[in-house]
Amino acid sequence: MKNMTLDEIKEIRITPERAEEIRSFHNTDFSDRPKQTEEELSRYRKARETHPEWFTVKPKKEAISLRIDKDVLETYRSLGKGYQKAMNEVLRLYVEEHPSDFYKA
Repeated sequence: MKNMTLDEIKEIRITPERAEEIRSFHNTDFSDRPKQTEEELSRYRKARETHPEWFTVKPKKEAISLRIDKDVLETYRSLGKGYQKAMNEVLRLYVEEHPSDFYKA
């Protein structure tokens, strides 16, 4: 057994073949596991309750048409795959760091 951080787990990519293997697995031998009492079982909590940060909802994306200066766009495109995500992250950081620019009193 290997211990992993949540970040390491998030990076795992499962092939379709491995996903099918996992789905079709049926363990019926629980002899190596101690029985738990009702009291022990009652102490369990849903992961969503104890670690809500694991279940953060990603903001929904919306496709738009946007005019960008050619040199700026070329700079981002030079990053390769994921350049649009990088642009979105820069915009998000600006909005988070300068909220007064967007919320008029």
